[in-house]
Amino acid sequence: MRIILALIKKEFRQLVADPFFFRFLLIAPLAQLIVLGFSLTLETSNVSLAVCDLDRSPASRELISALENSEHFVLTHHVLQYQELEQSLRRWEAAVGIYIPPDFSRRRSTEGSGRILVLLDSVDGNKALTAFGYLTQIVSAESVSASPVQLTYRYRFNPELRSEAFMVPGIVVLIITIITLLIASMSLVREKERGTLEQLSVTPITKGQLIAGKLLPFLFYAFVELAIILRVAELVFRLSPAGSILQLYFAVLIYLGSTLGLGLLISSIASTQQQALFIAWFCMVFMILLSGFFIPIDNMPLWLQRITLLNPLRFMMTIVREIYLKSTPLSLLLDQLLPLGALGVGIFFASVLTFQKTVK
Repeated sequence: MRIILALIKKEFRQLVADPFFFRFLLIAPLAQLIVLGFSLTLETSNVSLAVCDLDRSPASRELISALENSEHFVLTHHVLQYQELEQSLRRWEAAVGIYIPPDFSRRRSTEGSGRILVLLDSVDGNKALTAFGYLTQIVSAESVSASPVQLTYRYRFNPELRSEAFMVPGIVVLIITIITLLIASMSLVREKERGTLEQLSVTPITKGQLIAGKLLPFLFYAFVELAIILRVAELVFRLSPAGSILQLYFAVLIYLGSTLGLGLLISSIASTQQQALFIAWFCMVFMILLSGFFIPIDNMPLWLQRITLLNPLRFMMTIVREIYLKSTPLSLLLDQLLPLGALGVGIFFASVLTFQKTVK
């Protein structure tokens, strides 16, 4: 028992002696508790809504007002044509589109019921079903004191409501993220622990050449892994990108600037492989949960939605699902691609500066 107590004492001393590791074990769980408590929710709220009201009658305005006052929907667009309604869904400006025909109020008074068309972005099938359920409840409540309203609905981009169509493209990005972040963060720390990093720093090799020699193989490996994953997804899940595969690879190339840069930054900060593993795991948890992979970002509090703008995985998740399911060209995804590129440049530049200070 004396030996066990001595070993326990030694482990506690080692834990306290490493201030970085000790602070990390205290701060990380608290940060995760706060962020996860706000981000993990099964509710569907703040569903963006676009309306094309060609009837422009008191009845149609009353219906729109009921939807606008609902806690589940946020009216973001009033459009003048049906084609604009379709474009709002395709460009992620709205998740639900309401088309009220010009004869809505007339049919409601003469035939006893009016009819409206509901377009649902069903990339996320569960969200589309829940949103349609809320919409049906609101319309039914409005029909209690008036003629009933019939809903005709169409699911867009994933008409079969397959959960694989929503999850698999996101999983593809997650696998690339985890692989590149882990191997980049562990590789340089391994060199540091073995002492070979110091030996390399006194050779004629420049720091830029050293970084390129370390990261370029990871870049090549990531693209090989991506090609294999896409092929397996096509064979097993019968899912293939509806858009350009070359544009998908180009977006991944820009995204890898963030993951490899973050891995290099972690390896520069960490002193041991254990520290690098903990920091990488900590970063991955936040990146995944704040990316919209599990929980729609619209469901999160506003302050948390703003924090997600610093997460490159958030933008890459949107891009890959757009290309996979909507065949959206990158020219229409500049609002996602440009912030992704800016984050990649910023993270990589910070990691290079930190690495240069480390090897001096």
